[in-house]
Amino acid sequence: YLNGRSEQVSGILPELFEPFFRQQKISSRYVFNNPLRAEQALYQGEIDAMFINPAWLSQPEALIFSDPVLSYNDYLFSLRPEDAVMDLTTAHQLRICTREHYIYPELEPYFSQQGFIRVDASSQEAQLKMLLNERCDLAYMNDIIARWLMQQQLQQATLYPLEQGLAKASISLCLHPKWQALLPALNQFILQQQQSGAVQQAVLRYLH
Repeated sequence: YLNGRSEQVSGILPELFEPFFRQQKISSRYVFNNPLRAEQALYQGEIDAMFINPAWLSQPEALIFSDPVLSYNDYLFSLRPEDAVMDLTTAHQLRICTREHYIYPELEPYFSQQGFIRVDASSQEAQLKMLLNERCDLAYMNDIIARWLMQQQLQQATLYPLEQGLAKASISLCLHPKWQALLPALNQFILQQQQSGAVQQAVLRYLH
């Protein structure tokens, strides 16, 4: 996220990779864009890298990827505790807050066969606000971002993850092929960060 008016980027992944970029004498600058535009910019070499799950890309074979950096779970979240054990297979026409331009293979059967309705939002923050304002019944988000966003809310509320609809995923650093020579050092750095506990410590710093 952007830290106030300073335009300084803060977050788990920027914090983790700052020592690597410094070690490799690489100057880094973060650019905010929607996923589709960022993906196309990466193919064309207009940007050098992005943090993403390879499964989200339309042409993953055109790029190179680090080993997974951060694992998380995607959940359907509700504001109602009784929804945690909801049987989605018998539900119909639920409004689901989703991210625009995102594809959700785990939810597609519910959209196509049970009349679930996508309510697209421009960001995870917008998804949460829509859920809190009852513009949707459930929001599909990753657990790390959902917990962090709830910490920023003044409104007292609790998110309840549903047992169904769970998807396990991970984020890698996706690179333009011109950075192929950097990949061994990058993967070695990621392994060191994971073995030392630095990844988990970074997560805990942002999730009190």
